[in-house]
Order: sequence, then structure tokens, then C-alpha cells
Amino acid sequence: MDSALVVGHSMGGRVAGHLTALYPKLVKALAILDKSASGPAEPNQLPLDQIPTVDPVTKDWPMPFSSLSEAAAFLRQTMDSDLSYQYFMNSLVETVEGYQMMFSSQAIAANMAYEENWFHLLPNLTCPVLVLRAKGNDAVSDEDFLRMQSLLPNCLAREVDHPDHNVHLGNKEEFYRYFDEFIMTL
Repeated sequence: MDSALVVGHSMGGRVAGHLTALYPKLVKALAILDKSASGPAEPNQLPLDQIPTVDPVTKDWPMPFSSLSEAAAFLRQTMDSDLSYQYFMNSLVETVEGYQMMFSSQAIAANMAYEENWFHLLPNLTCPVLVLRAKGNDAVSDEDFLRMQSLLPNCLAREVDHPDHNVHLGNKEEFYRYFDEFIMTL
């Protein structure tokens, strides 16, 4: 059976971690980018149809935007970094009503509502795992970073100097240096 190198950033890091725990034969190696295994001890018990269908990040945004220039002006004012601005601009799609996010607000809301602590899965991830975080960003606390390393049997942990949550974009040269180092261990 073929296996893959699985890479997940942020919410995708959690998904990639769960995928690797559930289907270890499918994953040759795993990279978790700027995502902690922390979360509520107990998952939200509400049924899906009772989870608000509003993405907590974009809920107060005046969408749909009537034009790309309106979206750009709003996002420039709202975002704390150029990388976040670019991410959300690239996430826009044109619809009959105007410009909206391409991702499903309901899916984002449900993913956030059902988030839970997954430190207990880490000892089961026996493949090589790269844990990479952004220095000075609060997505992965110092405590969580160390705890993840201690629970992963085959872990390479690195920290990029750029504080942006988009660790793969903030300083691409540094990111690829660490990613290549990880690949060379496989």
C-alpha cells in the first residue's frame, strides 16, 4: 500500500494529525504547521444542526463585497499582516450576490465548535513528525510546543523566526530549510 507525506497548516494540522492516528499505514510522515494539540477536554455535544452556521472569523464582515476593491479596502484595514490580507483576498470568489469567501462558513464554524484536545493521539503517531511553529505567535504556546515534542515518538521540532501564523509563507527560505531537513530524514 502506498503512503504519503501529509502536511497540515493550522486547522489542517489537526485534521492531518487525526488522519495519521486513524490511518497510520497511509501516512509515511506528517508535518504539523503552527497548530497546537490543545483544546477543550470535552468536545461540544451539540448536534450539527444546532451549531451556528456563522464563521467566527468573518461573521462581522460586510459580505458579500460588491467589488474586489471594496473587499481589498476592508481587508487592508482589518488584517494585521500582509500575509493574512493576501490569504483572504485569495479566498474570495465572485458570486451572483458579490464577492464572498470560497470556504463554507458552516464548515469552519462546525470545525471550530467541535475542536477538542488531541494530545492523547500524539504517542500513536509513530511515523516521523515535523512540528513547526511561528516564533512570537500564540497559535502554539511554549508549553504546548514542548508537550507535543515529548509525546511524539519520532519528532523534529522547529520554530521559524517570522511571527506570522502562515509559517510556510512568512519566511519561505527558513521554512523550506526546515522542511527539507525533515524530508532528508525520511
